[in-house]
Amino acid sequence: MATAGSRAAASTRHARHPPHQSNPHIDRIAQQLRCEAALRDWAARQLPGDDPLAARAWLLALAADVIAGRVPTLGGAAQAAGLPIAAAQALCSRWRTAGLLAAPPQAAPITNDLPLAPTTAFMALLDDYVDQAEHWAAPRLPQRTAHLVCRLPQPLAGHVETWFDRFEDLGWIHEHHAGAMCFLMALLLREVARLHGHAARVVSGCLDLDWPDRIYSIGGPALDEPGAIAGHAFCVVDEAAVVDFGLGVARRGPLRAMYWGLAAPLRRAGGVLAELPLGDRRRAIWRDDWRHPASQAEFAKYGAAVQRLVAHYARRYALGAPLPLAGDPRRGAAPGAGGRRGAAA
Repeated sequence: MATAGSRAAASTRHARHPPHQSNPHIDRIAQQLRCEAALRDWAARQLPGDDPLAARAWLLALAADVIAGRVPTLGGAAQAAGLPIAAAQALCSRWRTAGLLAAPPQAAPITNDLPLAPTTAFMALLDDYVDQAEHWAAPRLPQRTAHLVCRLPQPLAGHVETWFDRFEDLGWIHEHHAGAMCFLMALLLREVARLHGHAARVVSGCLDLDWPDRIYSIGGPALDEPGAIAGHAFCVVDEAAVVDFGLGVARRGPLRAMYWGLAAPLRRAGGVLAELPLGDRRRAIWRDDWRHPASQAEFAKYGAAVQRLVAHYARRYALGAPLPLAGDPRRGAAPGAGGRRGAAA
């Protein structure tokens, strides 16, 4: 319990930073509140029940048993969720109607020990909840804003933001320096987009960073360096967007503050595929009117690495198979690399 002294100290601390001024402490609290509000709104839209908070607690109570390999029971889940047994019984009935819990045997008495059987639809819903929680997690928004510029309409913008978050989590952009290998990053983007049911292709071309003082070009004739080709590669998704996470090379020298990821609507004008304003009279321009003659060989050399990394992505994010339920002999087995939310193109 906070004492009068601690409350006074907190009040003094906040008084030094009025709400209209930006300060990291308030920003951190505000982002956590946004995260909680987003999850509450998701629960109100997606979970059967009259009380979104109770339905969310019920979801998490069932999930805890499933993930631990236990068969949840009516009384145990009610206790874990902090719900009266009558409220748990009402939720159980609503969730069975919605196909989230399997119907019990007709002769089974309704007791606290009644086993509950989450369905594959429940597992898909749980997966979606975790996706939302990761997307809105407190450190996410400021980190993503600092590293990614995405000017796409929803829902594609949300997909690209999620892919960027996951690429960072997996260390693909920073730890393994894949962000400096644009051909590898374009291939990874293509395969991940396909896992999620999108049409995607890689493009070999050029990226011009049009800055007030000069144009910095990535890719172009006569720009080869020893051990590297002077090409650039990026990904086109759904023939609607150019997505580029391979900007590590652009961060060398005077562009060290460059973003790690960019995404822009595809709007062809001659050899230009897309343009993206970056503020302060800066813009990124992707072109496909020139491609390095060694591009295909460069894509080909990453084949084995892409296959291995994408298989790991599929396992981590349960793509290709639903999470196994308690008692499922497949529990612990690695799912395949197919798309849970859509088949690969």
